[in-house]
Amino acid sequence: MAKRFTDNEKWKDAWFMDLPSKYKLFWLYLLDECNHAGIWKVNFKIAIFHIGENLEYSEVKRMLDLRIEVLNDEYWYIKKFIKYQYKVDIKELNTKNKAHESVLKLLNEWTYFKPLTSPLLGVKDKDKDKDKDKYIMYNKDDFLKDWNEVRTKHLKKPSHLNRIGSFDDVNNFDSLKKDYSREEFKYAMIGLFKQEIMPNGNTSMQSNPSHFLKFFNSYLTAYYDKNTKLYGKKETL
Repeated sequence: MAKRFTDNEKWKDAWFMDLPSKYKLFWLYLLDECNHAGIWKVNFKIAIFHIGENLEYSEVKRMLDLRIEVLNDEYWYIKKFIKYQYKVDIKELNTKNKAHESVLKLLNEWTYFKPLTSPLLGVKDKDKDKDKDKYIMYNKDDFLKDWNEVRTKHLKKPSHLNRIGSFDDVNNFDSLKKDYSREEFKYAMIGLFKQEIMPNGNTSMQSNPSHFLKFFNSYLTAYYDKNTKLYGKKETL
């Protein structure tokens, strides 16, 4: 027996309150009888039997017009069913979630939903595409711009971009940006620029992107400590 969420606030909803009693019953029946993707196989004969009153097809469609999508003469789709039952929009259904995957398979049978619900293009694949876009979009020029802005803010010393523009660790940068976001790069920069003591007193390391990239993880995970005076992720950008 399937269990579903129900909204007890519907009894205060103006639309529901204005429905004649038999259509209130029909709406509740529809929510129970549709499949777990929110699709109902139209059968007014059975609905009328359970409700115990005659239903006018034209009246039902008029009253539910904004809440259902007529897929064809045999099937209706309840528009807000997925959002309410699974707490995600239809575009956010995830093939890695078994419950979502089952819903996707049902929706994918209908051209009305394609390509949004194609199991071949689930959230995992979309996320890969987004990550790929981020990887491509964050380039060397963006990095140097961030470097200059963060350094200027925390050291009060702008960088000479024409001098550091040819830093020799581009491969390391390309490797790191596959795993870290632009924001994380900026947090790591803070971790570098807020350090008051550098190894061997060599403050030039704070103007050397190659050094930063080499020890990126150390600066990213730096934290504020009164003894070492290190700053890190809790620091605002």
